[in-house]
Amino acid sequence: MKYFLTVFLLIVAWPVFGSPATNGQVIAWGLNTNGQCNLPAVVSNSVQEAVAGPYYSLALMITGQVLAWGYDGDGRATVPALASNSITAISAGDYGHSLALRTNGQVVAWGYNFHGECNVPALASNSVTAISAGAYHSLALRTNGHVVAWGWDIYGQSTVPATATNIIAISAGFEYSLALTTNGQVLAWGRGDKGQTTVPALASNSVIAISAGYEYALALRTNGQVVAWGWNLLGECNVPALASNSVTAISAGFAHSLALLTNGQVVAWGDNTYSECVVPSNASNSVVAISAGLLHSVVLRQ
Repeated sequence: MKYFLTVFLLIVAWPVFGSPATNGQVIAWGLNTNGQCNLPAVVSNSVQEAVAGPYYSLALMITGQVLAWGYDGDGRATVPALASNSITAISAGDYGHSLALRTNGQVVAWGYNFHGECNVPALASNSVTAISAGAYHSLALRTNGHVVAWGWDIYGQSTVPATATNIIAISAGFEYSLALTTNGQVLAWGRGDKGQTTVPALASNSVIAISAGYEYALALRTNGQVVAWGWNLLGECNVPALASNSVTAISAGFAHSLALLTNGQVVAWGDNTYSECVVPSNASNSVVAISAGLLHSVVLRQ
């Protein structure tokens, strides 16, 4: 994920840590200033997806209901009625807005909306198959392989290039966007001053997953290798040997990265100021999904 640097510099003055918290299928660790790692009792099991946002977390239950906990500034943790059922996917933005995808292909948005990132356009009211919330903009992928973008566009992050056709995956970062084509090629557009939109040769084919972080990006190749590029101030692009193969999922946060191995083990690297890279023992196996947030991590166990 991909966060606003000023926010990071402000919060380091208040170091509050959360003990590795687990409640059934969800495990959370790292910064816990606002209870983002304190799982509510209702999140005890039956969770199908969990994501980490800036100071808050989201969970999607198998009932199709979205739950949120942690910081509720701008209403980011106040789930609207439209996300109380029939939800198939969720995404937490970098600055406090959330997206949910309904079974009818409709996108629901709430939270921070200063740049219109929650003003869902008509093209995202149906036929959407995937969603991704960035810093001040949002992305949706339609059934026809076209990308819809809205919100702030000062760096062109919401101006989808003409080459973005036959898309199978999307990821919105901090003022830039990523898309994955059917032939395994990564496309990038928007802010690129740290090289985050300069896609390396290794991500020009054979890529099966992408994740946009704060001014850096990750890609997962068919051989299980993780490729990273962009800003590397805190080692977020220094992929460890354990993530050179046998990786099945990736997630880029503000300045730390997560990878999921075929054996269900989580690997973390990058910034560790709030122990966001100290993977707890109960996340050493049986993990099926990962999410790197601002300064905390959330994973889902089988």
